[in-house]
Amino acid sequence: MKKVFKIMRSPWTIFAAMILGLIVGLIAPEFGVAQAFIGSLFVKLLRMGVVPLIFVNVIYAIVGLGDAQKLARIGGKTIALFMTTTFFAGLIGCITASIIQPGTGFVYQETADLTEAAEATGNSFSEFVMNMVPTNIIEALSQGNMLQIVIFAVASGIAILYLDSKYREVLVTGFESISKWLMKILDGVLTIAPIGIFSLGCNTMASYGVDVIKPVAKLIITCYSAGLLQLFIIYPMLYFIICRKNPINVMRHLAPVWITAFSTRSTNATLPVSLRCSKHGVGVSEGVADFVIPLGASVNCDGAAIFLGIVVTFVSQSINQDLTFGNLLTMALVGALVTLGNTGIPNSMFIMVPVILQTFGLPLEFMGLMGVYPIIDSISTTNNVTGDNMVAAIVDVTEKKRMKKAA
Repeated sequence: MKKVFKIMRSPWTIFAAMILGLIVGLIAPEFGVAQAFIGSLFVKLLRMGVVPLIFVNVIYAIVGLGDAQKLARIGGKTIALFMTTTFFAGLIGCITASIIQPGTGFVYQETADLTEAAEATGNSFSEFVMNMVPTNIIEALSQGNMLQIVIFAVASGIAILYLDSKYREVLVTGFESISKWLMKILDGVLTIAPIGIFSLGCNTMASYGVDVIKPVAKLIITCYSAGLLQLFIIYPMLYFIICRKNPINVMRHLAPVWITAFSTRSTNATLPVSLRCSKHGVGVSEGVADFVIPLGASVNCDGAAIFLGIVVTFVSQSINQDLTFGNLLTMALVGALVTLGNTGIPNSMFIMVPVILQTFGLPLEFMGLMGVYPIIDSISTTNNVTGDNMVAAIVDVTEKKRMKKAA
């Protein structure tokens, strides 16, 4: 039975289910429309526990930094850099999709009004900042306001770090238990992911016909283009600006990391290669590498932020709605913060995408195309691990400069 569950959860099984669904929807469109409720039920099951899971996982990720005073300098610097790279990743996703326009010409039957999302963020920077902070966290949870939920979770995690150890340990254990409980629920839901994705893909093809093929191809091209921009523009630029050193020396030592990440599509599987290349190739000190890179494997998801930015832009194009500056800023910020809640979630993009679409009031029909993610996952994982290594290199340079000044 475990082998069957493993096969059902495999990304490639899900991809095959989407392809089969598209074929069936093309051949038998009436059947595709009639069984659409199965896909809708699958999406509702995914959304059922995702808000409390992200809330708990963000807190647990922050608490996972350990003692606040001990890790205030290196830990704070590392998290700030991770959030910066992820923020830019979300922007790169939105901008690249705005240029390539994968969603243009593919019109969803369901419409939405992004002006409501723009109003929710505020028309000025001050209003945007004010709307980030919840007045009532229970209300934010019930409405699924992810930005407010994550802000409260980050504040809660930091506060827990400053509690006495006896209280902190109780809360950490409690949040860990709740996280595992909720993930068990979602793990069970994801076991039927091939059925849900088959249904969604079948309905998508039945509703839109062969017009769906071109946008899917452009979506893949957009994701790889954005991923390469993040790899070869954003990371080197950030390294140069902060460290005032040539980033090429760092980048050339990361080739084994790229190959491993791209082929395995697993950050954890790439971790030993990342540590070896960082320490013995780039020259990062053991203390920094051993702290930053494993932490990045848990909380840094640049590839996910890129994909989420592209998805929002894709869907907004498909309903002929323009993204405002407020939408763009919110997308990048929510993407950067929500990815903290990715930790340990299997096939997390199947959970994150409905959350982001719901945040912007966009139609969830895009889930019918989510089976394509295994093809995109290779470049996403490569972005994730490169971000981990570049941040480790930046932190190491700044720490060595600080020690040199102190000497």
